[in-house]
Amino acid sequence: MAEQPDRYVESMKETIRVAKELNAPFVNCYAYYFALGHNADIKLLIKVMEPIVGYAEEMEVTVVLENEAHDASGTPEGMLKILKALNSDNFKANFDATNYYHANVEPFPYTYELLKDYIAYIHLKNGCRFIPGVHPNYAKGAPFAPPNTSNYIFYPLLPHGAVNIEGLITRLKDDGYEGFCTLEPHVHTLDKLMEYYEVEIAYLKQKGIT
Repeated sequence: MAEQPDRYVESMKETIRVAKELNAPFVNCYAYYFALGHNADIKLLIKVMEPIVGYAEEMEVTVVLENEAHDASGTPEGMLKILKALNSDNFKANFDATNYYHANVEPFPYTYELLKDYIAYIHLKNGCRFIPGVHPNYAKGAPFAPPNTSNYIFYPLLPHGAVNIEGLITRLKDDGYEGFCTLEPHVHTLDKLMEYYEVEIAYLKQKGIT
């Protein structure tokens, strides 16, 4: 992707065009190979994103940047730097609390407090440190961000991880958030995927999220 930035720009523009046609208000994107590492130089990312965000403004579609554990968006400070550099109402944050946990950052309340004014979309899953022999491999993820690379993340059911999802949900309601909350189970088998959806949908309904 980073080797062919022009191709990425055109692909994103086409995605935005289709989103507009389908009346889909959001298009998700990532920094990743354009700014790999928490302290990565974001110049290339900004250069690539400027025409994409400009086109999103024309099409009245919002591009949301999902934070990833291993790139420049993996800390709230890094995400803010990117958001402020592009400075557009059509470029916002897709807040994934567990991806911040994966980056060794406190997702809530710390990161939420720093980013709340920029959040336009939410991804919901939970995470904890993978324990061999205790946790099954079907929900084992990648290593944590440096310097914690010897440990792997595990993705439990939404109510049962290390991330304060209940606190986040309560705060979103209190703050009047009315956007999307997308469930994102990270499991490797279809039967477990359906199990996660069943449990997590029931949990969110219990918490007043529909």
